[in-house]
Amino acid sequence: MHSEISVDSTRIARLTGLVDHNGDYINDATVTLESMTERVTGAAVTGVTFPVTLNYIAASNGNYEVEVSKDLAVVEGTFYIATFKAIKGTLEKVWKETVRAVAAVA
Repeated sequence: MHSEISVDSTRIARLTGLVDHNGDYINDATVTLESMTERVTGAAVTGVTFPVTLNYIAASNGNYEVEVSKDLAVVEGTFYIATFKAIKGTLEKVWKETVRAVAAVA
């Protein structure tokens, strides 16, 4: 399983349903997209200054998002590893997610 990101268009990085160890939604964390690297070579994705902070979506259950510039240098059909971090008080979680670049929908 993987997420997708569109080539040559403004992109939305989104986190859905951030929860703590008890399963309670976290609506007031600091959430960042720390980096993106090409999955095979490990080369850093350029075009955006990382980290990028995601904003909480009002009245949602732990959902955060940010608009990322179309300058993010990704190539259609290529897989990338996105590293995210969420911090709330003394709690911190870092995880990686596979993202595939796809053609922008017209």
